[in-house]
Amino acid sequence: MQKVLKNYVCAFFVLAVFVFLFSGCNKSILDECQSKISDERQSYFEGETENYYVSFSSGKRESPYVLDGNSGEKVEFGVVTIKPKNTFIPQSITYNVCVNNDEFKGEFEQSPFDDTFAGDINKLVCDDDVLLIKINNGSGEEVANMQSVTKNFKVKSQKALLIALNELEDKFSSFKNKDFEIYIKIVADITNNIKDKFYLVMFLDCEKNTLNVVVNPYSGECEIKKV
Repeated sequence: MQKVLKNYVCAFFVLAVFVFLFSGCNKSILDECQSKISDERQSYFEGETENYYVSFSSGKRESPYVLDGNSGEKVEFGVVTIKPKNTFIPQSITYNVCVNNDEFKGEFEQSPFDDTFAGDINKLVCDDDVLLIKINNGSGEEVANMQSVTKNFKVKSQKALLIALNELEDKFSSFKNKDFEIYIKIVADITNNIKDKFYLVMFLDCEKNTLNVVVNPYSGECEIKKV
């Protein structure tokens, strides 16, 4: 009995040392990458009104925002995006983003790529914040009560980065000797017809080479890896 117990204790000790060293190594790599993060989406909200689908993502990103392999000074941000439910595109749409007791106003700009409109605020909005978005296209105001999606994520943005680093293994070593930057984004369908959400972790070096990992925020599994 004592021999079995002794073997069990030894095995447990070896495992504990291994986990400690492995975690320390991962933490070291993660710490090295912090200054390289150019865009980190930490929260994502969704909602809708009678005429619009609405999403809001927030975090920290470099300013000015340039995809050049170098990460600059970081600022807090929030991006509100809307998509009209009908084909009518108004000439002007304004927004009021209400975060707890703060309010931010502006005018939406249409995307050059699709039929969505976006506006920016200089604030980091957390999952537990109360978020309302008011939309006015000149014919009346509509209000979206936004609900946090990331609040229910099992994997947060920093863990997604760590998972991506582990998935890339030796591929990442080629980036470490160059200037590079990291983007941690949340991929989602604004209409919510596609329920799945994912993290896209992208590494971009100064020569425009990229490494991409898609992480499931609920299971922590790597869905897609492109190197």
